[in-house]
Amino acid sequence: MDGDMSEITPLLESSTSVSKSKSTVDVSVEEVEEANNDEVFDVKELSKWDTRKTYFIWLLVCFSTGPTAAMMRAYVPAIIQTTAHRLGHPKGSSGPCALRGDDCYVRFGFGEVQYTSYSLYLKAIYTSIEGVLAILLMAFADYSDYRKWLMVGATAFYGVFAIPFFWLADTEHYGTLVQQSVLYCLMLCFSTVYQITESSYIPVFMNARRVSLRTGDDNNKPQQGAVISRGLNVSTWGLVVGNIGGLLASLVGVIITHVNNKPNGKDFLLAVTIAGIVTAVISFICAGLVPSLKGKEIEIKGFKNLLLAPIVRFKKILSDLIEYKEALKFCVAWVIWNVAYSNFLAVFGLLFRSTLGIGSSDAEFTVWQFTNLIIACVGPLFWTYVYSRKCYNMPNTYSTLYMKRSLCAMLTIGMLANFWGCLGANSNSKVGFKNRWEFWTFQILFVGTSTGIRMINRVVYSAVLPLGKENQYFGFEIMLGLCTGWSESLFVALIQDKTGNSRMPFIPNTVLYLVALVILIYVDIEAGMKKVKKWY
Repeated sequence: MDGDMSEITPLLESSTSVSKSKSTVDVSVEEVEEANNDEVFDVKELSKWDTRKTYFIWLLVCFSTGPTAAMMRAYVPAIIQTTAHRLGHPKGSSGPCALRGDDCYVRFGFGEVQYTSYSLYLKAIYTSIEGVLAILLMAFADYSDYRKWLMVGATAFYGVFAIPFFWLADTEHYGTLVQQSVLYCLMLCFSTVYQITESSYIPVFMNARRVSLRTGDDNNKPQQGAVISRGLNVSTWGLVVGNIGGLLASLVGVIITHVNNKPNGKDFLLAVTIAGIVTAVISFICAGLVPSLKGKEIEIKGFKNLLLAPIVRFKKILSDLIEYKEALKFCVAWVIWNVAYSNFLAVFGLLFRSTLGIGSSDAEFTVWQFTNLIIACVGPLFWTYVYSRKCYNMPNTYSTLYMKRSLCAMLTIGMLANFWGCLGANSNSKVGFKNRWEFWTFQILFVGTSTGIRMINRVVYSAVLPLGKENQYFGFEIMLGLCTGWSESLFVALIQDKTGNSRMPFIPNTVLYLVALVILIYVDIEAGMKKVKKWY
């Protein structure tokens, strides 16, 4: 049915002008402008994002990245670790490296590094590269109408760069290690671009639901927390379907590895290539199905103006930081956690194979990673179920407090996992990721809570951001993480390389978790939501 101006005006209390026009949708108002004329909402366009069809398509894009993401996080670093181990030698010797332990060094540039820290150095390098890439491309996404093409294109290239791995099985030549490293870095860069754009659609779904509620029947008032519940639903299932895609790819890896009685250097490589093909094909299918989303009103003509776009955005963001303090504090806590979380996974996965045996533990490693993805699916689903039972039809004050306490509890568990790794830095310690049971136990605790943290973070952050500026701040969060993450990754790699101890990086990681927890305690989610007029 057609709505009148009074139905849409409550969307933004600061709205100053509304233009009316006839439409084929249920809303007769097509655009709502903020008082500062900075953001323009096309209500007709936004309404497309509150349909089941669009939601399904977006989930299909999330699913498509799952296979390659699972391979990139686990199998690709394992492939590089195996190649580096095969090319490496013990310190002060020219013989082959032992299957277990840290005494193995490989050529890196003009020097030599410990073979496990090789991947960590790569992580520091690609983080700095993708930081520059994200700044430029996210500006293009913010100030143009091509955000969907950026997401779908990044997803497609993400898969394309995984496909060549099957043909890089010659571990006797250093050139193979270089080629694997380059492809790994390219995959990680495009993964970052995808993650930025994918996360920026969560507030789009939330705003679309807000519009639908505000323009509905006057007798059907929106329930408290309906918009947050929509965000939790989208955030949860976006992560879950991605992990389901990863589960399928990991299952293929398990089958391939267990079919061969002897370790085969091509097992992991074949699994990565198959995953890349699946990701690329599905992303091409989705390219024409994802609805377009209007960019912010700014002219970009020529390469020079495109380069200036990041400056324009940062100027606006920085001018808002003092006003939206809760969003800033939460952003900083999220960035610190994300850096520590990423470093933990990088060290933890490589440590599994170096502790239990390079090559000899490959079959178990595939099952371990498969279990990892099951836990990543169950974790957020379990928390969402508990949240829906505890907070159904409850005031926003109760639900936001519940989310904050959940985040603090999950961060505490993550800090405990890192502290446990610190114990292993002592050569005389019997624990500290030195036994098989420790890897399996802390995998459940760490992964189960970390996926919950990521899911809640995206919703809370969306809730405390200024309406219509969510994409700017999601890009800002990612770029802030990249600006700081490369230095932390480099620091961790240096510690591991110079000490020859693969458990030393857990020490700075524990400190980062503690800092993130302290900052989060002082974040007032309710005040942040009221500040941006998202509190009902």
